[in-house]
Amino acid sequence: MDVELSLDTAKVFDELFKLLRNNQIEVTAGSIELLLDQSETSALISYISKYPKSLRSLLLLIGNDEEILSTNAIKTLINLSQNPNISEELCSNLSAIEYTMDNLREQMRRSPGTPYHCDLNLMLISNLTRSSKGRELFFKKTQKNESLYLPYLLELLYGSNNKEEQGMIINIFNNCTSCEQGRKLITESSIGIEIVNVLSEIFLKMVRKKESCETIVGIFTHLCIDRGCHEFLMKDDCKVIKILCCILYPSRNNKLRYKKSESTLRLLENKILHFQSADKYEVQDLSYLSCEVNDNSSKRKEIIDETCELELNEKKIHFFIQENSVGPVNSNISQNIFDCILVLLSTTKVREYLRSLGLYEVLRVWHLYEQDQSIKKGIEDIVHLVVYNEQELAQQDYDIKNSVSII
Repeated sequence: MDVELSLDTAKVFDELFKLLRNNQIEVTAGSIELLLDQSETSALISYISKYPKSLRSLLLLIGNDEEILSTNAIKTLINLSQNPNISEELCSNLSAIEYTMDNLREQMRRSPGTPYHCDLNLMLISNLTRSSKGRELFFKKTQKNESLYLPYLLELLYGSNNKEEQGMIINIFNNCTSCEQGRKLITESSIGIEIVNVLSEIFLKMVRKKESCETIVGIFTHLCIDRGCHEFLMKDDCKVIKILCCILYPSRNNKLRYKKSESTLRLLENKILHFQSADKYEVQDLSYLSCEVNDNSSKRKEIIDETCELELNEKKIHFFIQENSVGPVNSNISQNIFDCILVLLSTTKVREYLRSLGLYEVLRVWHLYEQDQSIKKGIEDIVHLVVYNEQELAQQDYDIKNSVSII
């Protein structure tokens, strides 16, 4: 909250900002250090709100040959940019996105004399892209209609082992994908698939190491709940949906993979729809062939074995999911992933794609271990969408409508 700025306080800040342009490094360093100390106080925020152009002196120090000046300038801006009004000013009138990204490029090139603090640049960009104006400027494109800044984030994702840098890049992508323009920027980019695949691999590693991954799952949630992104997500070389399945499905050595379904889902497994005409079908109940039946008859055993084999074939899932599964899913992100699947199942093309991946088997096993009863019930409500094909689903809808009209 802004506070009333006294005349004396304003004069002190006036002097400190003037000293940022002093030729003596020690003087400038002392001034920037004092401003950094005050950068989270209401007094300096009030001063900046009244004299926003003073921020330019800080921006001009980014990339200064003296590392202490560049580092403290960007740290001060990071703190100040947490204020929405100051963040808006930095983006709208002071080209802070451009300053920060230009300096980031110089650091990535390891240009002589350029101090290295990529993590701080990324932190500032993360703060600035929280606002719609910041995101709009970050989405700047080249003359060839390609994103100007995405390639640098991708390069950093590939080349950096710095957890803080990686975390800030994930934050930036989360900010970007929170709006339609940002999602389109990625899905229409020539490197869009590459970006989401790198993020997918990072997501998988984070889950394996039991690291917090709420932010990165937010990126995938943004993409999945936007039906305009579904064609992109179904591309053969896009790993996003497969990775979500990997997060849910237990690894090879987990006995959950081989545990029988609970009774709620087993009813679906034991039914096959036989269509007799375009508007009528009958259900054949195969529960009498259950593998749990104990009978000494060789003929019956043969039927049971055959049925077991059929069930096993039906439960086969995509080899990528089999080989890379890391479930059970952490309860912190299970609701997000359920929301993703729920929206993905809302369109015909994606349902067909999910069936081809073997989503039924993923849902079946997830249902076995999920502790959240609302998610468990949700799985029961949607699983039929991958058990039955589109013709069968259409027939069910037709029958439901007819039964309602009769009532």
